Amino acid sequence: MSQFKSTYIAVICSIAAILILQPATSKERKTIKDYFLDLPSTYIRINPGGNRISRSDRSEILKQGGTIIDINNGYLRTVSDSCFHELAMFSRSAASPLIAVNTVCTMGGSLAIVDPDRQWKNVTTQVFPMQTLKTNKAWGGELDVYIKLPRQGRIVTIGDDDKQVRWKIDFKNGKFQIVGKDR
Repeated sequence: MSQFKSTYIAVICSIAAILILQPATSKERKTIKDYFLDLPSTYIRINPGGNRISRSDRSEILKQGGTIIDINNGYLRTVSDSCFHELAMFSRSAASPLIAVNTVCTMGGSLAIVDPDRQWKNVTTQVFPMQTLKTNKAWGGELDVYIKLPRQGRIVTIGDDDKQVRWKIDFKNGKFQIVGKDR
């Protein structure tokens, strides 16, 4: 009976060890919705330079009609009268995805590429071709650039508005690279 009891205890301990260690070894895949809620409020504002939107406010925003949450493609877009936020996930092979946060407001907008693995550090200048974000008088004026994150695929488009694309930027090997230029 002692042999049976020892084997039984050993099996129970082995199962318990597997169950205890399992959460530490298997990372649950985060969705774009998780990243939107976890994002520091410095990246989500009512308007550029304006009030930040808290996590609880963002949770309410996700319930609004018109909000797009595309879990399979890693894309999210909010709706608002004065601003909207567009987020897209860009997968990397050995790390969490980079999260692009595009804020578009009537009073201007902003783009931030953030790295969740580096405490949400803004890495835009390290991974994105910054010259594409600057206003160019040769395009016909002082208009702000219009940035469109992809709902599917990896191509970010930049132009005067949503119809006139000036730059196409692809995400390859952990960086955004210019793959097309109209002018």
